[in-house]
Amino acid sequence: MIGRRFLDVLVELDRRIEDVGDRALHADSNVLGEVQVLRREAATVRTMLRPQRHVLRALEVSQPFLVTKRASTTFGDAVDIHDQLVESLETSRSLLADVLDTYRGTAGEKLAEITTLLTVYAAIILPLTLVVGFFGMNLPNMPLQDSAWGWVGVTAFMMIGTAMSWTYFVSRGFVGATSVRSRGARIARGLASAVRRPARSQGSEGSMD
Repeated sequence: MIGRRFLDVLVELDRRIEDVGDRALHADSNVLGEVQVLRREAATVRTMLRPQRHVLRALEVSQPFLVTKRASTTFGDAVDIHDQLVESLETSRSLLADVLDTYRGTAGEKLAEITTLLTVYAAIILPLTLVVGFFGMNLPNMPLQDSAWGWVGVTAFMMIGTAMSWTYFVSRGFVGATSVRSRGARIARGLASAVRRPARSQGSEGSMD
């Protein structure tokens, strides 16, 4: 029937949108180009379906001497299929917009993570630079300057300070925070388990009966 041949096209379109959405969670740089391609393909299919739907609707409501009752019913089914196809294309368009938002959010989060790590490293290295600069001054009577173990004490102090700074940043959540990608994966697993749970419960009830 007219319109059914587009069902496989929309199934493939939904599959590709789902694949692009998964890669958008990882800020894949190819997502933007693929979203634009999918938008053009969806727009092409939509421009083909809308005129067909108008023609089929006109044939459905035409006079009985032009179209038989059986043919009118067939055209009505075709119109319903075209309505579903057009609505599915509109949904695909919204999903592609959501994919773009997801990509921008993930890319922004990734950039924020990089900026945070660079800031943390700079904050850790700053006191070490201060210590090295202080003990590197060519002045007489510097502390630990004449000691054979002076460099050991300064090195131990710097290592302890680095560990304390890193522990502080980790405890505040600046390092090792949960990302959108990991949260999305946990939510997906939770939803999948929630969908499977009723089926298991129904199966167990059936076995008890």
